[in-house]
Amino acid sequence: MNNNKLYDKVKSFIKNNYVFLLVLALIIFLFNYKLDYEIYTYGTPLKLDSRIVVDTDNESKGKFYLTYVEARPGIIPFILLSKIIPSWDLVSLDNSRIENESAEDIQERGKIDLYTVNDYAIKNAFDEANVPYIINNKEIVVYYIFESADTDLKIGDVIKSVDNINVYETEDLTSYIQTKNIGDKVSFIVLRDGKEKVCYGIVSEEENKKLIGVYLVSNINITPSVDVNFKYKSSESGPSGGLMSTLEIYDKLVEEDITKGLKIAGTGTIDYEGNVGPIGGVKYKLMGAVKNKMDVFIAPTGENYEEAKEIIEENNYKIKLIEAKDFKQVLEELKKL
Repeated sequence: MNNNKLYDKVKSFIKNNYVFLLVLALIIFLFNYKLDYEIYTYGTPLKLDSRIVVDTDNESKGKFYLTYVEARPGIIPFILLSKIIPSWDLVSLDNSRIENESAEDIQERGKIDLYTVNDYAIKNAFDEANVPYIINNKEIVVYYIFESADTDLKIGDVIKSVDNINVYETEDLTSYIQTKNIGDKVSFIVLRDGKEKVCYGIVSEEENKKLIGVYLVSNINITPSVDVNFKYKSSESGPSGGLMSTLEIYDKLVEEDITKGLKIAGTGTIDYEGNVGPIGGVKYKLMGAVKNKMDVFIAPTGENYEEAKEIIEENNYKIKLIEAKDFKQVLEELKKL
C-alpha cells in the first residue's frame, strides 16, 4: 500500500513538473557533454613566488608572474559563448593531439614537459648565481607511444633498464635496439607511479631503422644545495613557464633585486643550456598581462616576439616588451630597465 502511494506521488510530481524536469535534464546534459574542442582565453597572471618556494631570505620589491592560456572545456554553452566573446577562441583538440591519443595522454605529456623545465630552471638559475647543485643521473621518460607500437609501456614511464642493462640516455637505448632482430621482444624495467614494473616492447622497423615505436625524452635528476619547492596545481602542465621559473629562482638566490620593483610577466621554454624556446598562445598571455597591468612582458624571440610586438603597437598598449633569446641575455635586458 505504501509503495502504491509513493508511486502515485512520484507520478503526480512528474506529471505536474515535466517541463521543469526536461529543462533541468537538458541543462545538465549541456554542461556535462564535452565535444572534442577547448576554448582558449587569457588567464590572470600567477605570482611565481606562490608556485616556487626557494629556501633563502632574499626578497624583491617587484614580482615575476607566469602568464598562461586558460583552456575551458568544450561544452556546448562555452562553444556558443566563444562565438560572441572576442577573447574566447574555439580550438580543436586535434591541434595538440598526435594521432588519436586521448586528452589524458595530452595532459600526461604536459606534466612531463613541466617537470623537465623545472629541473632546467634550477640548473640555469643555480649556474648563473654560482650556487652548487648535483645532477644525480639522467632519466629516460616515455613521452609518446605510436599507434603502430606493440608494447605495454605508458606515457610517463621512467625506463630504468632494458634486458637487465641499465640505461640513462636515450641514445644508449636506441643503440641497443639496433642490435636486436625484427620481431624480438625486449624487456623493460620501468618506474610507474613510484613502483617498479616489468614491461615489454616488440622490435619493428621503419625507414631502415629498428625501433619500439615510442618517443623518448631525457630528464635530469637534480639535487640543489638550496631547497626549491614547486607548488603547481594538478591541472597545470606544459613547458612554457620555464624561463619565468628560472628568473624567479635566480632572483631568490641573489641579493640583487632584479625586478627593480616592477611587475614582470612573460613566457617561454628553457632548455638545458639556457636557450629560450617558442610557445603557443602568446596573444592570450600578452592579453592577460595587459589586463592585469603588468609593467613588462617577456616573449621568446622569433614569431612569438614579433606577434607580441605587433599587438602592442596596434593597440598602443603601455607595456615594456623584452625579446628573450636565452637566460643570460634576458638578465642583461632586465638590468637596462
